Amino acid sequence: PPPKAILLVLAASYGGGTLAFLLADLPVALATAAANVLVPTALAAYLVIFGSRRAREVYGNPVVRAPCAFLASVAKTRTIFTFIDLFTQEYVTPGAPPAPVATILLGTLSGCGGGIILSISNLLDTNLASPTEFSAPGWGAKSAFLTAALYYLLVDPAAHVGASFFSVGALRKDDARLAILIGMAALAVAMVVVPQFDPAMPADAVASAVWRLPGVAGRKADEREARERDAEKVKIGGELTRGKGVAE
Repeated sequence: PPPKAILLVLAASYGGGTLAFLLADLPVALATAAANVLVPTALAAYLVIFGSRRAREVYGNPVVRAPCAFLASVAKTRTIFTFIDLFTQEYVTPGAPPAPVATILLGTLSGCGGGIILSISNLLDTNLASPTEFSAPGWGAKSAFLTAALYYLLVDPAAHVGASFFSVGALRKDDARLAILIGMAALAVAMVVVPQFDPAMPADAVASAVWRLPGVAGRKADEREARERDAEKVKIGGELTRGKGVAE
């Protein structure tokens, strides 16, 4: 239904930033004048892409999707950068014990919270039969974590990591931002141009071998099991309907 679809569009677009900023007690963009631009932009994108079959066909073309993926990646990384900067300014004192876990995890949430909300909605729609970003994280969650971790370690906002582990200290913030932004955007475009390309596959293979985490194979297995369960439910429902018809 359109109301639910519109809410999911807003959640997918700004859910991550909203959740992370709320948890950190920081100003939320949707509660400021920025909402006057953010909300109409998301709604316009929804109406254009999902309101027209021709628009969906055009968007499905890799030539169109590649620059869209580039811009989406840039927006996502900038959101993560902004959150980590504000969070460390508000809660981290230079030279004090660092808070890398909270900073990186909330930074990750700011970049992938929308995807988590969508996966939970899909889980409820399929009667708990589909995997979520928690049980089988996709590239959206993994790239957000990678961005947050790299930015925290390279910029070293608490002036602790560099002093403790690297003799060269932290990189200049602008250099780190540019390097991470270009790298993540390039990976996003590559995944559109080459659909079989999965940047996380090497890490998934190592993690699956060491910790037996649900990597690519696990995600596909979960999806296959969900489809099989759905098919079984449909089959049982059909048999019950036929049995009822015979009885009548």
